[in-house]
Amino acid sequence: MSAIERGNVILLAFVLTFYFVKHYNDENKLKSELALIALAATFGLKLYPCIFGLLLLKDLKFSAAGRCVLYAVLFTVLPTFVFEGPSSILPWLKFVFGIGGSEGTSSAAEGSGSGIPWYLVLFLILGLFLLIALMIRRNGKPVIPLKNSQILFLITYLSLLIGGGAGGYNLIFFIIPFLTFLQEEEKLNRYNLIEFLVYLVCLLPAGINSLNYLFFGLFILGCGVRLFHERHTSPKISSI
Repeated sequence: MSAIERGNVILLAFVLTFYFVKHYNDENKLKSELALIALAATFGLKLYPCIFGLLLLKDLKFSAAGRCVLYAVLFTVLPTFVFEGPSSILPWLKFVFGIGGSEGTSSAAEGSGSGIPWYLVLFLILGLFLLIALMIRRNGKPVIPLKNSQILFLITYLSLLIGGGAGGYNLIFFIIPFLTFLQEEEKLNRYNLIEFLVYLVCLLPAGINSLNYLFFGLFILGCGVRLFHERHTSPKISSI
């Protein structure tokens, strides 16, 4: 409620990102194109939701990715002519690179004794993991057969790390993979319990902030448990 009262732009960025995830692969061309425009529009609000564009690369939608970049440029450049021209992009860049929840950044930086913020270390590790999971295939199938919700969770986490920390109002973006998780799992059991608990922690109204970095490892463990179970109980693994 506090974010709504303050008119926090993160809420609008979340709505646009949610629409993109839901419709970017829609058979209706109008909806899928509007999804690209929605994601591009987030670029003028907060930078980090644009990492959801990885979904386009995962599905080899390179043409759609190109159009999305073009829309983002238009959303960035055209509004500047209403104010002081393209030179006003510089203060805008400072704004979009701003952190929605400063608590996550400060706590993350304090957690690294080497002077390198933990969120930067996690960003590099997670970025490499996602690159392998989304882009590298063997016999036409991903080498790491993650579920839809798991990919969305990792992309969400990566996007928040770009924003400087997984804390504050940013945590609202975890609603996107959580809803997908609920669609995938008909009932709660011992194989998906870990992931479910991580979602509950991430979606607490106050947010856990500094502890969210520890729960990332717990989520990876939960992913392994669910995928291992499905691998040994189903002849085919549902993956993306």
